Amino acid sequence: RRVRNTILWTSALSLLLAIALSAWAAQSLGRRLSRIVEFAERIAAGDLTARVAESSADDIGKLAAVLNTTADRLQQTFVELRSSQERLETVLQGMQEAVIAVNAERRVQWANGRMSALVIGGVRTGASLVETVRDPDFLAAIDQALSTGKGTSIRVTSILPGHTFDVTTAPMPRGGAVAVLHDVSDIERV
Repeated sequence: RRVRNTILWTSALSLLLAIALSAWAAQSLGRRLSRIVEFAERIAAGDLTARVAESSADDIGKLAAVLNTTADRLQQTFVELRSSQERLETVLQGMQEAVIAVNAERRVQWANGRMSALVIGGVRTGASLVETVRDPDFLAAIDQALSTGKGTSIRVTSILPGHTFDVTTAPMPRGGAVAVLHDVSDIERV
């Protein structure tokens, strides 16, 4: 009887200890996984500075390290992309020619300062192209670039009264088109 009681108490104590250790381990694992979920949510929301604070060497620690490395590379790629975009915009803004880009729905995506100066009231991003530039030949050239995927060059005279423009259009790789307007008014007068 004494041995049986000792075995029962020892078993009960061992069971309670095992339950307590299991609860602690599950809670610890849950906290660690919650940090990874929080990290993923921050990355998904656009916070590329998010990192997982995990230093252990087990599988979850290795996963956290890989996620942090991925986030570092993603952040570096985003910085390089932003820098490239800023350089491109600087070049396009510095051009003497007017440049305008439209998406596949014929809405203005981007225009440089020279293009905005040509259009009465300026160019608004997101505005319909037909509301921005009302020259039918220009619109036909953009439509051709959008529908056929091939660029074209035309001469237009009604974008700005008294001015003649050579317009070159080209399709963009993922839909949309870009047009470059070169003012040849002085050459025409000569």
